[in-house]
Amino acid sequence: RDSCFASRATYPNFDREVHILNLAVVSPQELDILCRSPIEVVNEIPARILVTELRKNCCKALSVEKAKKCAAGEKAKLVSKACTKQAKEWTDAQGCCKTSSASCFDSNYLAKVKVIAKTPNDVKLNRF
Repeated sequence: RDSCFASRATYPNFDREVHILNLAVVSPQELDILCRSPIEVVNEIPARILVTELRKNCCKALSVEKAKKCAAGEKAKLVSKACTKQAKEWTDAQGCCKTSSASCFDSNYLAKVKVIAKTPNDVKLNRF
C-alpha cells in the first residue's frame, strides 16, 4: 500500500531509519549510528564535515574512551575546517565563522543533525 507513494517521498531511495543527532556533544551512541551503515547527512556543510571526519578517524577506535577522545578532537578542528576555502560552497548564515565560536556552531549547526541510513539497494552508495 505504501509503495505507490515511494516515488513522491522526500528521500525515495532511503529506508525509514532517520536519526536526529546532537553532535554538539558526540556520544558513543551517536558514533555508533554514524559508524555502522552508509548514511547521508541532510544538514549544511559544518555537520557534513564533522560526520566525514568522525567516520574517517573515529569509527575504528578500540575503546569507548578512545572514540570519545577522537570525537572531541575532530569537533575541536571543525571551526577552522568549516570556515576555510574547503567549504567555500557554504554560506555561514549564522555568522559563526566571524566569531570562531564553537558554541555558535554547536547551537546553530550541530544540535540537530539529520542522518538518514541508505538502503543496500541504493545505486549511488557514497561512503564517507
